[in-house]
Amino acid sequence: MLMTLLKFQEQVKELIREWLDKNKIKVDKVPLEKPPREEHGELSTSLPFMLSKKIGKNPFEVARKMSEDIKPKGLIGKVQAAKPGYVNFYVDFSKLAFETVRSILMDGDRYGRLDLGKGKKVQVEYASVNPNKALHIGHARNVCLGCALANILSYAGYKVERINYINDLGAQMADLMFGFLELGFSTESYSGRFDQYCGDEVYVSATKALEERPELAEKRARIAKEMENPQSKISKMTRKIAERVVRDQLRTCWRLGAEFDALVWESDILGVKLWERTFEILKKSDLIVYETEGKNKGCWVFKLTKIPKYSKETDKILVKSDGTKTYIAKDISFAMWKLGLLPSPLKFSPFTVQPSGITLWSTMPNGVRKDFGSADISINVIDVRQKRLQDAIKMILSTIYGEEYGRKYIHYAYEVVSLSKETVKKYLGVFIDKKFLHMSGRKGLYVNVDPILDFMKNMALRESLRRNKDIKVEEAEKMAEKIAVASLKYPLISADLDKIVIFDVDKALDITEESGAYILYGYARASKILEKANFRPKIEDFDPSEVKAVEEMRLIKQMASFPLEVKASAEKLIVKNLARYMYDLTLYFNKFYEKCPVLSESSKVRNNRLLIVECYVKLMEILSKLLAIPLAKRV
Repeated sequence: MLMTLLKFQEQVKELIREWLDKNKIKVDKVPLEKPPREEHGELSTSLPFMLSKKIGKNPFEVARKMSEDIKPKGLIGKVQAAKPGYVNFYVDFSKLAFETVRSILMDGDRYGRLDLGKGKKVQVEYASVNPNKALHIGHARNVCLGCALANILSYAGYKVERINYINDLGAQMADLMFGFLELGFSTESYSGRFDQYCGDEVYVSATKALEERPELAEKRARIAKEMENPQSKISKMTRKIAERVVRDQLRTCWRLGAEFDALVWESDILGVKLWERTFEILKKSDLIVYETEGKNKGCWVFKLTKIPKYSKETDKILVKSDGTKTYIAKDISFAMWKLGLLPSPLKFSPFTVQPSGITLWSTMPNGVRKDFGSADISINVIDVRQKRLQDAIKMILSTIYGEEYGRKYIHYAYEVVSLSKETVKKYLGVFIDKKFLHMSGRKGLYVNVDPILDFMKNMALRESLRRNKDIKVEEAEKMAEKIAVASLKYPLISADLDKIVIFDVDKALDITEESGAYILYGYARASKILEKANFRPKIEDFDPSEVKAVEEMRLIKQMASFPLEVKASAEKLIVKNLARYMYDLTLYFNKFYEKCPVLSESSKVRNNRLLIVECYVKLMEILSKLLAIPLAKRV
C-alpha cells in the first residue's frame, strides 16, 4: 500500500463520501484543493458552500457539522472547520513520514508507479524532424517533451509505443534533393556531420536559389514527383540520403536521452498503398471533393470551409492536379494507421541498436510484421504552428468514424523556442535590437543542438575544473556533458506549453537560479553526504518523533507528494509539473542542507537525516529516468 499524500487524498475523499451517504446527500464531485497556507492543513474542501442551500444552514455551520462527524483515521490526523465555510484536513505527520521513507527505500524504482493506464496502448510520436537537416534547439523541445511524456505515461501504467515519423517525401526533402541534383552539391565531399552539411549548406543554398530564380520551380516539382516513384533512381537516392541524415539525428536524440521503438517512413506508407486505401474511405465523405474549376481545378480537396468553425479558413488540398499527395493527405493515412482504422501492411526491420540496448525498428518493404500501430490513444507532439492541419485531421476522423476517434487523436501542441539577445551575441556573435531572435531554417537563422551542447559543455567544463581541483579531465568532461544536457533540457520542459521559450545560455547554466544546473548541484550535495557517511542506517531505525526541524518536515512532505504529481502529470498530459517538482524538491533539499546538519548530529538524528538524504537521492534518480535529465555526483 502506497502510504503517501496520494493515499491521504484518497482517504479524505472516502471519509467525505461516507459522510455524504450517511446524510443522504448526493453530489457529482467532491472539490478538494491544497490550502494556500501551510497552517490550514494538506487538503481543504469547499463542499459546505455547495451544500448550504440544500441543508438550510450557512456554510460555516455545515463545515463545523462535517468536522465534528468525520473522525480521523489512517493518515488523517485532524479535521477542522474554518471560516467562512471550509473543512481542512491535516495529515498525521508521524505516520506519513515513516511510510514515505519506508516506501521510497523499499519500493525503489517502483515508488510512485500507478496503474492509471491499465495496459491501454498509447502511441507517442515525437521528434519527426524532416530528414534534410540536423536538429536545432526548437526540435530539441519536441524531443524532450515527447520523451518525458512517454516515460511518464509508461510509469502510470500505459503500454507506450514511441514513434519517430520520417517525412522523406516532403517539400523540404524535395528542396534538399534539388540542391544535390541541380546545384552540384556532393554527397561525399563534406566536412563534419552529414545532417549539418545537408541543413546548413545544401538546403539553405537550395531554398535561396529557388526564391531568387522562380524558373527553377519546375525542376524541383519534377524531382518531388519522382521521389514518390519507388522504382526511380531519384527515389532510391532520396532514401539513402535521408537514412544517413536520420542516423545523425538519432545520435542527437540519444544525447538528449531520447530513444524510440520504431521509425515509420512516409515513402513506405505510400509504397504499401496505404494512401490508396485511405483515399477510397475519404471519398465517401461529403467533405472530400474533386474540384473541376477554380484555383484548385484538378485537385482532390478537403472542404474545410464547409465546417462552420473553419468557414473563414482555406480548403486543404489532398492530391494535387499532377497526382502528388500533400502533407495532410499522407498524415491522414498515418493517423488512421495509428488508431488501427486501416489494416496494417507495414513491415519492419531492425535499423540500429540504441544506447540502452533496445533495438530500433524501421519500416522496410522486405521486413517482417510487428505489433506497431492500432493504439487506443495517439499523441502527436507537434508545435503549435501545425494546429490547423492537426485540427483538420481530427475533424476528418470525427466526421468519418465518430467523435470518439477525434478525441483519441491528440495534438500535443507547444510553442516554439527563440534565442535571447545575450545568447545570440555570445554564441552567434551577432548583435540584434530585439530581446530575442526567432529561428528560421530556410534563412539559416537557427542553433543546432549539438554545437550549442558542445558550447555549454565547454563552459561547464571550465567551471568544473575550477571548482574541483582534484578531478581528472576525463571525469570532468563526463560531468560537464551531463550539466550541459540537463541545463539545455530543463527550460525546454519546465515552461508552459503555450509560452515561447526564450533560451538563454547563461541562465541555463546558473546554479543559483531555477535551472538544470541547480538541480544537479542539489543531487551532488546529497550524494557527497552519503559518500562521507560510508554506511546506511536500517529503515526500521527511522524515528518520526525525531523529525522536528521545519525544513526536514517540508522535505518529507514534498517527497510524499510524488505519486500525486505523477498522477496529475499522466492525467493532464503535463510534463512541466514533474520538471518543476524536481526543482522544488531540490529547493527543499537545499534548505534542509543549510539548516539541518547530518553527520555531526547525535546517532538518532544522524540516522534519521541520512535516511532522508537517501530518500531524496533515490527519488531524484526516479525523476532523472522519467524526465531523461542526467545527474552527476559532483558539479
